[in-house]
Order: sequence, then structure tokens, then C-alpha cells
Amino acid sequence: MIPEINLLPEKDRESKRSVFIMLAISIIWFFLLIFMVIQYFQIKGDIAVFQSEEKMLTTQKEKLNQQMADVTNEVGYPEAAAYVEKFSAPTSNLIKELIRLLPNDKSYLSNYSYDGNNVTIQTQFESLDMVASYVTKLSGSKFFTDVKVDNISTFSLEESADHAEVIDFKEMPRYDVSMSIVINLSSLLPTGGEANE
Repeated sequence: MIPEINLLPEKDRESKRSVFIMLAISIIWFFLLIFMVIQYFQIKGDIAVFQSEEKMLTTQKEKLNQQMADVTNEVGYPEAAAYVEKFSAPTSNLIKELIRLLPNDKSYLSNYSYDGNNVTIQTQFESLDMVASYVTKLSGSKFFTDVKVDNISTFSLEESADHAEVIDFKEMPRYDVSMSIVINLSSLLPTGGEANE
């Protein structure tokens, strides 16, 4: 018996392996292609949505700009701004009046805040009678239309740490009063109708 000896390489195994590799590569490529197509259409849809939103926002912006231009033309913004810049109330007259109406030399105006139509002040008095007198004087002033006492508190002068000896006397407390006052703006204007600083 003669043995069969085949010295040629086996081509079937290699051809099956190469077919399997090509098939795997084809499947992977096919799925990548499907993924890329899906991504393309999603991005294309998103771009369309963003473009429509951009058009809508641009239209709204143009409408708002037109409305602002119409309002500016109707109101005459430059003229109104010029008038407001020319109009300034002489608040120094208010401070002079607040100090002039204090009941005596031992009453003080310690804080002043002005916000256009209202003044908030903080004052110090020796007695509650002086507080009542001051409120009455403010109510009668031509510069103010309404006076409201917001808060009254007492305080004492503290002893200085520099004094070695203790001074024995009874100290009267002072009253710290905060008030809100409504300004009569027409009283600040001169007879010409416009105020100067």
C-alpha cells in the first residue's frame, strides 16, 4: 500500500478564515454606515430646528427694536432726557430747613438720606418733648407734606477708658430718632418752574 502524501498546503481552511474575516469586516462596516446615516439625519433635523428658532428670535428682536424706536419717537426720548438733566432739586435747601427747625443747640441731625421724593433722617434729642416739637415744626414746613417717626431709641454716653477716676453723676439718656419725610417737590422749584443746583 502506498501512502498518500499531499505536500500542497490546505487552501480550504485559509479560504474559510478569510471569508469569515471579510464577512465580519463587512458587518462592522454596514453597522457603522447605518450609524453615520442616522447621525446625519438627526443632525440635519437639529440644524433645521435651530435655524427656525433663530429666524423666530431674529423676527422678535426686529419687532422689539421697532417698538423701542416707536416709543422713543413718541416720547421724544432726547427731549425728555434733556429735561430731566436740567431738572435738579436743590437738596441743600432741605438740609438747611431740617437743621433750622431743630428745637435747640443740643439737638443734632446725625444722618440724612434722600431718594427723590422722600428723606430719611436720624436725629438726636434730649427729651421726647423736643421730638414732638420737631415733628410739629416739620409738619408745618412748606418743604414737607408728611412726617412719620419710624423708630425712637435711647442711648447713653459711655465713659472714656482714659479717665482713671470715676465721676459720680446721673446722666440723662438721649433719644435717637429716625424719621421718614415726604418732600413737597413743588416747594423746591423756583418761580420759573425749573430748579438749579
